[in-house]
Amino acid sequence: MKTVLVTGGTVFVSKYTAAYFVKKGYDVYVLNRNTKTQVEGVTVILRICAV
Repeated sequence: MKTVLVTGGTVFVSKYTAAYFVKKGYDVYVLNRNTKTQVEGVTVILRICAV
């Protein structure tokens, strides 16, 4: 299976990019720095929140 890494997975463009690759059957990993809702089917590999 193919794998893709998307940075900023909750921002407009990257959110739809992640969703596109999920629909195509890719393993999608998101590198993210906030707690906004993620696209269903992705794996979050980093979530950093400012305090």
